[in-house]
Amino acid sequence: MVPQKSLFLAAKARRIFAGTTMMRERVNVYHKISIFIQRARKERSLEVNKQEKLEASFPVPSRRRSFRSRDFERGAEMVSAPILSLTCLLINVLLFASTFYQVLTLSDLEEHYINMYEAASLINRWIIPDFVLQGVLSLLLLVSGYWFLFLISVTITCYHVMLYIKKQHLVDITEIFRVIGSEKKYRLVKLGLLSIIFLFVAFRCLTSGHLTVYSSKHGELDIRSSILEF
Repeated sequence: MVPQKSLFLAAKARRIFAGTTMMRERVNVYHKISIFIQRARKERSLEVNKQEKLEASFPVPSRRRSFRSRDFERGAEMVSAPILSLTCLLINVLLFASTFYQVLTLSDLEEHYINMYEAASLINRWIIPDFVLQGVLSLLLLVSGYWFLFLISVTITCYHVMLYIKKQHLVDITEIFRVIGSEKKYRLVKLGLLSIIFLFVAFRCLTSGHLTVYSSKHGELDIRSSILEF
């Protein structure tokens, strides 16, 4: 019979052999993983080097394009801002002139310098253009960022829309003498609001440099726009 000690030594030798084989397998796996990581790093470094070489070979055009795009955006902003402001001023002046003309027509009718048919025709021909210009002015003020002035202008626009929906926007010949006081007050209030809008927009243009005021040697006043200077 095999002694007990020899069996114990054989079992121990088997365990040691099994342990060494497992260690070898682990070492082989770790070695394979390390080789895979090294290859991945080499491939990544090669890709980075290629990309750097490509960027180094074409540095100037890309920078020029970026500079050109930035310059174009800045130029567009510099041109669009004064154009919007000056357009608001122009529309405001047209609305002010039209409303002032209607007030003068009502005053002439009140003093009996003209008859009611002529006064109604003179006023009614400017009603629809005023409504359209007032809506455009409100839109331009919203786009330009004049929030307070937009609220003033959109109030007038909403009142115009209400009159147009109720079909009360035109002056009735048969009732012109009865409503002459209210029509005149409405247009005077509108003149005041348009004056506020004009003053604020003109002041903003002067402070931002969109409009520049020069004084010549002969004492004449010269107003120039930054659009032409650009």
